[in-house]
Amino acid sequence: MSYFKPLRNKGFGHVELVVAILFVVVFAGVGIRVLTASHAATAYLTQSGCQIRGRVWAPSNVSGATTNPCSNTCKAGTGTLVVAPAYNYCSLTETKASVISQATCASLGRVWLNDGCSRLYTQKTTAGPVAQCVSATATYTVLNPYDKCVVTTAATTKGNCTIISPASIAPGKTATIVARFTNTGTTTFGINWNYSAGMSSPSGGMGGGPGDPLFAGNLAPGAYKDITVASSTWGPTTPTGETYTVSVNVANASPSFTCTKSWQFVD
Repeated sequence: MSYFKPLRNKGFGHVELVVAILFVVVFAGVGIRVLTASHAATAYLTQSGCQIRGRVWAPSNVSGATTNPCSNTCKAGTGTLVVAPAYNYCSLTETKASVISQATCASLGRVWLNDGCSRLYTQKTTAGPVAQCVSATATYTVLNPYDKCVVTTAATTKGNCTIISPASIAPGKTATIVARFTNTGTTTFGINWNYSAGMSSPSGGMGGGPGDPLFAGNLAPGAYKDITVASSTWGPTTPTGETYTVSVNVANASPSFTCTKSWQFVD
């Protein structure tokens, strides 16, 4: 006599019931994991990430590990909630979100929040420090199409000069001395220059102090200008080995700058 009864055709037998229970438990487990992952996607927001959006940070409202402490409630004075692609934020003036890439966000000087480019919820031009700006000295500037964090640098007037020719000088030859003036600052300045020259020993006795400044025009930031400083012809009896030195000075830049070059007479 068999101790095993055949499975019933209707309803659940013992085996079917066990399988059905296991299926429900496994399916429910998968559902729980999916739900947890979904909540975890928004739970990454830090307190600063929440507040920079103008939303209320409410850790006291957290009822479990999967609850986001950054609520969708706007702080007083930050306007109404704007539903954006995965990063809701509060704004006084905006009614819709514009999608900005991380690269564009960086070029605008604004803070990237992993899920979007942070913006100032007041939508007003505001001097730093502004949490939405990468630089603490930037001014959050409301522009079209994208707001930008603008860093204003102090204007500077400075430059340099280099004597670029001649390469050499020789007795009985004419040499034209050319200086290159370069504006390395951020403001345009006028080139008011003068120069002095002198001959070293063994003969010496030749030289001259700076004359009245000569105006050579304005020089824009980043630009340069080549100016003929002097043109001299030395006698054929000038001893080789002598050294001739020229110094060019521009006094109106801050600080002023000077360039100097020496040549030794060669045959």
